[in-house]
Amino acid sequence: MTNKVLASVICVGIALSLQGCFTSEDAAGAFDKFSSDASKAMDQAKGFATAASDHAQKALGDAKDAASKAIAKAKEDNADLLAKAQKAVDDAKKKGGDAYKHAQEALEKAKKEGPALLAKAKAKADEQIAHAKKVAADLKERAEATKKQLLETGLLEKAKKAAAEALDNAHKKFDEAKKAAQEKGAKALDQAKDALSKAKEHAEKLKGDALEKAQAHIKKLEAATADARKNAADMLAKAKEEGAKHLETLKKKAADAKEKADAALEKAKAEANKAKEAALSTGADERLFMLIPDEIETPQAASGAMYLGMASLSIVSFACIGITVRKIGQNRRATSIRIGDSLEESEPFADECPEE
Repeated sequence: MTNKVLASVICVGIALSLQGCFTSEDAAGAFDKFSSDASKAMDQAKGFATAASDHAQKALGDAKDAASKAIAKAKEDNADLLAKAQKAVDDAKKKGGDAYKHAQEALEKAKKEGPALLAKAKAKADEQIAHAKKVAADLKERAEATKKQLLETGLLEKAKKAAAEALDNAHKKFDEAKKAAQEKGAKALDQAKDALSKAKEHAEKLKGDALEKAQAHIKKLEAATADARKNAADMLAKAKEEGAKHLETLKKKAADAKEKADAALEKAKAEANKAKEAALSTGADERLFMLIPDEIETPQAASGAMYLGMASLSIVSFACIGITVRKIGQNRRATSIRIGDSLEESEPFADECPEE
């Protein structure tokens, strides 16, 4: 019996886990992380600033409404108090004596205390409004600081992008320069080799002085070929050297631009978080500051594989729950049968009772 119940509990646990009912502790902070994409992170930080600023204005409006209602309530309470005091005077007047005198004193006291109570209510309302204004100003200041930092970050991001593009273009030009130098050197070398080859072919047909002159010319062409080979190597080396210097400069500029942009973005995130914390401390809805993790993509047309996966999870879940229900039902029936059998076995003992 114990094993069956344990198996049923395990099946239910598996089903619930597959459906995502048991989440990890990391999921709690999944919606607090800025995107790794700079552009998206900037939009998220701007959203924080806007939400904080909007909350500040709403909180200030709510404070003003609450103050107006408090003052109106104080006026209403004062008028009610005066009305009751006046009614007590009118009732006591009919009776006369000390009751009338005490009622008049109570009325005069209410008339004197009424303005003080109203002033106190108004002072408290003004204090609440002043506090709300201070909070709103602080939130607005933090929001503006975030937006200002985002402007700087945006400019630095543009500079970073421009530096990266310049480096990429330089790589392309460097490759083109190397290719041009190789082609130019190779062409000159091929021409020298071709001239040398033709001179050698021609020399094979000559004799005497003509042969000596041809051989001298061949030596010159061999030297020219060697020079062409050296010039080709020098041209390629020079192109590589000049390109490497230019690339190194651009790499440094791109790295500096990236470092500055990343630092500015981190500062913008920090300012946005300050605005968020300040807004939350004044009662803002934390859902206004939830961030969509990069792992969660924007909903698009669902694929067949996704539907198949969901269907598989649902089938497994229902199967596990069905097994659990079936096991529980079988256990109940088995218990009922055992109870019935025990009752039937106990009947023969009834015959042993003495006859009357």
